[in-house]
Amino acid sequence: MPFEDFLRARIFEPLGMNDTSFHVPAEKAHRFTACYERSLASDALALQDDPVKSSYLAPPIFDSGGGGLVSTAPDYLKFCQMLLNGGHDNGARLISRKTLALMTQNHLPGRMDIIDMVHSTFPRGAMLA
Repeated sequence: MPFEDFLRARIFEPLGMNDTSFHVPAEKAHRFTACYERSLASDALALQDDPVKSSYLAPPIFDSGGGGLVSTAPDYLKFCQMLLNGGHDNGARLISRKTLALMTQNHLPGRMDIIDMVHSTFPRGAMLA
């Protein structure tokens, strides 16, 4: 089963995550918003991903398990709530206890902290919120 089909059947559909995928379909492209980043040098905002030219408008060559999903805040909230519920949603188990335990362990080299590894335009304090 392709990875995206697995995610859709086992996670997205049971949670009602109707706006989560590895790309934005043409019928939803009008809802896709721009993504900006703050420049470290000037503190100005710069367009990082233009919704008219975004790579998310076409299916990817490879569905990455480590990143690449595009979603809405309400869909992401549904996923996060399921994690907070211990892998359950309305009594149905979507993620096993073992998988949830693995997801919440530190897998970084030398058990480093993510703050020490991120090279981002976001201030360090924002990542702690």
